[in-house]
Amino acid sequence: PPSTGLEVKFNVQHCLALALAGYDTGAVTTFSDAIAVRPDLRALASKCVVKIVPDMHFTAAEVEVRLKDGRRLVKRVDTGEPEPDIALSTQRTTVKARALLTGLSDAEKDATIERFMRIETLADINALHLEVA
Repeated sequence: PPSTGLEVKFNVQHCLALALAGYDTGAVTTFSDAIAVRPDLRALASKCVVKIVPDMHFTAAEVEVRLKDGRRLVKRVDTGEPEPDIALSTQRTTVKARALLTGLSDAEKDATIERFMRIETLADINALHLEVA
């Protein structure tokens, strides 16, 4: 089992356990060393089985949860399919970007995100790089 947050991030069973336990696996703060060693999450991860499906696209995944009462819950997602709700997609992207832009003030984060959201209007991409660096 993983012993650090970084190892958890790249462990499919542990990521499944986090998602099933209600954690936001898109949040940077989810992947801490403390999470990696929690006995309850390790126990849940040990029950997760990963199967490769040859015909499934690499951006797709299907999760099946079998409950004690025999019911099966199935959810299929494909991250290669764009989110139809543009406002929701923008909100999710903004939240993730704010979490990743460590070391910047809130105003600097907002300005950086705004520049990226209008990247297609910039005359020179190098200027964006210099501003962010």
